[in-house]
Amino acid sequence: MYPTQVVKYPEYYPHLSQIVYAPKPYISTLEHHKSGTKDEYSPKIYYSKMGEDKTKYFAGPMIELVEKLKQKRLIPEKGIVTAIPCHQQDAPPSLTLIGICHELAQKFSYRYEQVLERKRTIRKSTRVETLQERYENVKDSFSVNRQLANHEKVLLIDDVKTTGISLLEATRVLLLAGASEVFPVVLGINNCGDKIEL
Repeated sequence: MYPTQVVKYPEYYPHLSQIVYAPKPYISTLEHHKSGTKDEYSPKIYYSKMGEDKTKYFAGPMIELVEKLKQKRLIPEKGIVTAIPCHQQDAPPSLTLIGICHELAQKFSYRYEQVLERKRTIRKSTRVETLQERYENVKDSFSVNRQLANHEKVLLIDDVKTTGISLLEATRVLLLAGASEVFPVVLGINNCGDKIEL
């Protein structure tokens, strides 16, 4: 069973919704302290966001998930794989996300190309409280560095899906640049009640 969640906010993205997949749920540090849950996976996501390269740790679970999603035809056989960049303007994605993109490109028929860029610095999501603030924080913060060919499909990789606003905003920009479809896969889903059996 894999965590999955439908992301839609018609008040911000009236014509856009997505299903986000992850190998495992993400349990925040605060939730760990409250529940006393023992979880080795989520802290590694946290440290990868802080700059540590955890590609070797996450490559296996991500490859396994993508393989199953491809078998079920829930994601495309081929296309571009790209990642959400870090918060600072012109910053690349984290070392872990870059590594995961390379691993997926090597294993499957994807081409890693970092087409998504951060065109302005945004606040970290932990410093943004309401959904409206999250939307305003990421709105128009991405650009695409080339026009995408017709029917080019994009596998979009990120670390954690909390509200999914960043994924929807990145998807909006990729579609405007010519992508035919965008498929988000993340290392962990926060606050996930849904699971899918693949």
